[in-house]
Amino acid sequence: MNELEKIKEKIIKDAQDKLADLDNRGVEIKDEDYRDFLQSMASGKCRICKKQLEVVYAEETENSYKYKFACGHGSNGISLQDTLTVRDSLKLRKSKSGIKRFIYESISGWFPSIRKDLSPNGVTKIRVIDREKDYYKEEIIDIKTGRVIRFIEEKLSEHYK
Repeated sequence: MNELEKIKEKIIKDAQDKLADLDNRGVEIKDEDYRDFLQSMASGKCRICKKQLEVVYAEETENSYKYKFACGHGSNGISLQDTLTVRDSLKLRKSKSGIKRFIYESISGWFPSIRKDLSPNGVTKIRVIDREKDYYKEEIIDIKTGRVIRFIEEKLSEHYK
């Protein structure tokens, strides 16, 4: 098997693996062109003329490829990668009719740091205020280092003094 035949087998296997992976994860391919491309490549056929694939030229780099087929068509592609950091927080409040302010509040999650020089990536904050049980707790932790910046657990009535 020469190099171009090996590349053809790789193209077919990569497309089959991609389709199987998406199917196993329950992902529906909504882009018709992409779906047709993967299905054609997985079956070893040109996506345009549906003739059997025969690779006559191949150029591959770490993040791109360019293939030419005997039928005159070809395929070019690039691979892009990025990292997405998701940060969220949650705030819950409980109220009671006839009482102006909340009686319970809970805050937890990621927050930007007030001191960017100490915690540039932000902090995890957990705060509980329970007026009925006279309870206050606040814990602030540096996201990157895990260092506890602040920890307070006391009666709410003592916290405001």
